[in-house]
Amino acid sequence: MTEEKLHNPTLASLYREKEVKSQEAWIPREEKVEIYLNGVPLVILPASPGMRKELAVGFLFSGGLLEKIEDLSEVKENGNRIEVEIKNPPVITPEARRGWNREIGSGCGGGANFNNPELLSGRRKNPDQLRIPAREILRGGKEILSRGEEASDQGRGLHYSFLWAKGGKVAAARDIARHNTVDKVVGDCLLRGVDFTGAILFISGRISSEMVFKAAWAGIPILVSLHTPTDLAVEQAERLGLTVIGFLRKTGFTVFSHPERITRDKS
Repeated sequence: MTEEKLHNPTLASLYREKEVKSQEAWIPREEKVEIYLNGVPLVILPASPGMRKELAVGFLFSGGLLEKIEDLSEVKENGNRIEVEIKNPPVITPEARRGWNREIGSGCGGGANFNNPELLSGRRKNPDQLRIPAREILRGGKEILSRGEEASDQGRGLHYSFLWAKGGKVAAARDIARHNTVDKVVGDCLLRGVDFTGAILFISGRISSEMVFKAAWAGIPILVSLHTPTDLAVEQAERLGLTVIGFLRKTGFTVFSHPERITRDKS
């Protein structure tokens, strides 16, 4: 399957002091992905092209509508329309639908959760004894740091996430929306049967409480970002047993919750 282009060229005017000239600029592509759940229109997501099935499955799972991958019956892609059939579908009451905006923005607000985060307390998969060496965070961090330093015009304007497990990258996604990158990665892993136990999720954007929810719901124990978490994200991560790491750099990082999971390297 051919990978879809994530950028398109356009003619733009470049201003430099007193000089103005026309030149080609590469800008991210954006499309609207419609997700249908058991024949019912659920949500419209602004997204980058590609990985539409993975986006739909990851969105439903991390949003709490798909309880487990075994409940997934079928995923059909018809252009930008993704039709998902699941067993034991959740009941979305008229009250829940009232005032619900089906079209979600691509900005910082992120996606949508249909479950109460407190429900996660009984399904946490991350064992308390899990320990990850600090050097493993830095090993995986090289990948996302290099992405942040991309010089190519065709690499700009997109968020990037990937899952690191057993010493290597097992799934990755780029998108105009940071929450979409996480949903695409999670959806890809679910469809391929990748185990989240002991995995590390790296994201290029800020860590919000929604990102914490998505990682915790999937059973991913460690969430790492180049930037900062919000205070609510840290508070929620503490409750849900998630290790949140921010300010990732080549030589170190800052741990904001459950630091006991990260072990120091022996000198």
